Amino acid sequence: MAGDLRDFTGTYHYLKNNVLKYYNCDIYMQCYNTEHVEAALDLYRPKNYTVEDRESVTVEFDDICNKHTFGEVNVAGGFYQWRNVQKAFSLIDMHQKYDFILKSRYDISYRTPFFINFFNLNNNNYNIPLGGDWRGGLYDILALGSYENMKHYCNLYNVMSDYTVHDYIPSHSEILLKHHLEKTNIPINRFKYDIDLRRPDSDWHSTPNGIPPDKCTGLIYNRSKFKLID
Repeated sequence: MAGDLRDFTGTYHYLKNNVLKYYNCDIYMQCYNTEHVEAALDLYRPKNYTVEDRESVTVEFDDICNKHTFGEVNVAGGFYQWRNVQKAFSLIDMHQKYDFILKSRYDISYRTPFFINFFNLNNNNYNIPLGGDWRGGLYDILALGSYENMKHYCNLYNVMSDYTVHDYIPSHSEILLKHHLEKTNIPINRFKYDIDLRRPDSDWHSTPNGIPPDKCTGLIYNRSKFKLID
């Protein structure tokens, strides 16, 4: 888990009751240093964690990323997001034999029991819920797979800028993720599971797979029609 401690007190019990109670889980956390840190650490009880001062965290990317994108995208925000995901993954004990590595967030709620066998999930795949494929990309809120597969998934930050500069992929989180995963021969398995996402300044999104109603007819990225924005 990585990034801002968004509404973790309102979402943790869903994680506990629908995921943690069914599995022997270790939690790894990256987060920013706020007044909520001690409460979060006491609640999640991570096996390993890092707390960083937001002002000390920086990201690097080519300036062309600010042009090869879409108007609604916070380019720097996407780089910080994936930088933090990578940081959290680096905390995992590589000698520990895990069946699955689950990439999650603090601000999502697992509304029903997350039964891996029920969904027939295979750790040799990238397992990603259906929905939220903005601009024709790939849902980036939750994923699980083997350690090696998720190592590739979680290291997107290292190549994001190169994908835009050299492969002409728009600097957009979901589009970059799709390109990143499709560079491997690892199958991408999609499965139906409803997730609610909450932002501090909004109400719960409780539509199927966490997609707000006005976003269900998403804008699709088409390479042949992609244009630079100023």
